[in-house]
Amino acid sequence: MKRFNWIDVVILLVLVAAVAVVGIKLMSKPTEGVKEDASLSTPNLRVEVLCQELLPEEAENIILSLQSAPREVNGAQVEMTRIFNSNNLVDACITTWVIEESPTEGFVNLRLTVEANAVLSKGNYSIGTQEIRIGKGYTAKTMGMETEGTIVAVTELSK
Repeated sequence: MKRFNWIDVVILLVLVAAVAVVGIKLMSKPTEGVKEDASLSTPNLRVEVLCQELLPEEAENIILSLQSAPREVNGAQVEMTRIFNSNNLVDACITTWVIEESPTEGFVNLRLTVEANAVLSKGNYSIGTQEIRIGKGYTAKTMGMETEGTIVAVTELSK
């Protein structure tokens, strides 16, 4: 007669759990991806972001991405200038972009203007999940591009 072995039971349970997880993944609906609200409201904040020392072709490709045709998301046409944060379209967009000379040879700077209906909470504005303050790093991200910069100016807009 064979003795009961707990190690065999644990291994069997792990295998059953793994098969169940794989089965659930295969049988579940694919995720919708981007959560969105296609409408933009009147902006209350203008933010200037300076992205320093980019390769010239990187800056040019960022601008081409911003100028590209709208993309369909969940049945709505979304401009490629729309800010994208934490898998959500945010009530903000990039309104202007300018390539500037960089003091570092072989690189350029890219100045972006973001206009947003920012949320004011605990004395600080935020756009999506990013707090907005002069000198703070900012990730400018749309559905077609993403680049790091520093906030160099913040202007409150009247509604």
